[in-house]
Amino acid sequence: MFLVLLSQFILYQSTFFDIGPKAIQVGMGAGSFLACKEFGLTAVISFRTNGDYAPSYLDYECPHSDYSVMGWYKDGSEYGIMIYYGIIKYPFTFLGELGLALQNYIYLVRSNATGWYYAHDEETNFFPILSIGIGIFLSSHYRLQVKISNRYSVFLGLALAIQK
Repeated sequence: MFLVLLSQFILYQSTFFDIGPKAIQVGMGAGSFLACKEFGLTAVISFRTNGDYAPSYLDYECPHSDYSVMGWYKDGSEYGIMIYYGIIKYPFTFLGELGLALQNYIYLVRSNATGWYYAHDEETNFFPILSIGIGIFLSSHYRLQVKISNRYSVFLGLALAIQK
């Protein structure tokens, strides 16, 4: 019953793809009316494949004390999840995002005896994500958008809105 009632307020569905120099974002959501303003609420997933990767390593501590410290390295990609909010005043959309990203790090050491790398320690760090932006509808179904983020720099993207 709740889903049937909720579906009466949804005016469009939206999917978007944003790309920037530091990350890629993909989002899907729905739009409606709230307090006499058209709005959209979207769940967003981001991927950041950034440099500073560790060389190949063994996933355990060095078995002896004759090693050199290499430091902290990123272990894999950074992932984020955000809530994306848009207020639509056709042909413009004012955008905002709030979310959280996580990145795994490893503390590498290099054995002086063998030259092999070992993961001496690991940790996961969380980072807040805040973004603002603006979009402009190119037609009734397509929107070009630009966003700036505290974590990911600038995004340029295209959104597809399917109206009910």
